[in-house]
Amino acid sequence: MVSIPTKLKQFIILVIIFSLIYWFQHIDDIKRCKERKDIYNKIKLPLLVTCIVGLIIFWNQESAPCTNEAVMIVIPEMQDNFIKNNNMNTNSHFDVYTGLPEF
Repeated sequence: MVSIPTKLKQFIILVIIFSLIYWFQHIDDIKRCKERKDIYNKIKLPLLVTCIVGLIIFWNQESAPCTNEAVMIVIPEMQDNFIKNNNMNTNSHFDVYTGLPEF
């Protein structure tokens, strides 16, 4: 049996959710005799629900495109110069600027 990749499964879930909400909205419009003429009003609600479900699905994924470590590897000399020029204290784990402002 062929396994479906995870990203494809998630995409199929989002397409199914969009289709279901669009269909429910269409049935409700027929029942209430409501007419939606422009595309914006037709897909506004299904797109909102799909985006919220997509945020929930993709919330805790570890594949962040840009991390602090990646920036440090790419430009370490620029980071060192920036820290030295701006009198930054780098003793903390997250490289938070802890120096007093110059007034």
